Amino acid sequence: MNTPARLGAYLLGLAVLFGGALGAGRAADAAGLTPQATPHTTVSPAPGEASVPEGLQVSNNGYTLTPRTTTVEPGRETDFRFTVTGPDGRPVTGYQVQHEKKLHFIVVSRDLGGFWHLHPREAGGGEWLLPMTLPAALDAFEADGELTEVLGKEFAAAYLAYKRDEVQRFSRTVTDWEFREYAYHL
Repeated sequence: MNTPARLGAYLLGLAVLFGGALGAGRAADAAGLTPQATPHTTVSPAPGEASVPEGLQVSNNGYTLTPRTTTVEPGRETDFRFTVTGPDGRPVTGYQVQHEKKLHFIVVSRDLGGFWHLHPREAGGGEWLLPMTLPAALDAFEADGELTEVLGKEFAAAYLAYKRDEVQRFSRTVTDWEFREYAYHL
């Protein structure tokens, strides 16, 4: 078979294939087998109004994230403490467990390059705390049996060993600030 005949047979085969698909699609439409488009159920904001997704505000529906830790001193270990204040102005204390935790705290970097899903520790009286040092965060990670179970005990152990080694190596390093601050004594 010469090239023009082969090309013609190929094109005829494609036409039969696509024609069959078109016929099957029309038959499915006629039988009511194709899904129908549904209208959107959400309402877009009016022009000029900003739409902010739920949970991304400091205050919403009368509830406000109220930091108790307002300053952090460099080199001093501290926890970030906060409450969620209700419409009555008092800290909320009646939390319900959702996904095995009472509170999920999502932190997103300003450049949107990173995010963290954290589980603060309840300190009592509606106050919550998050560790602000790597060693404290590693201790909290190690104490979270549910997270260790989900990630796998082997992975969690390897991750903790790697990060604790990283902390030790960092603690033996002189930072640029320390060098500038104290080098003049040498």
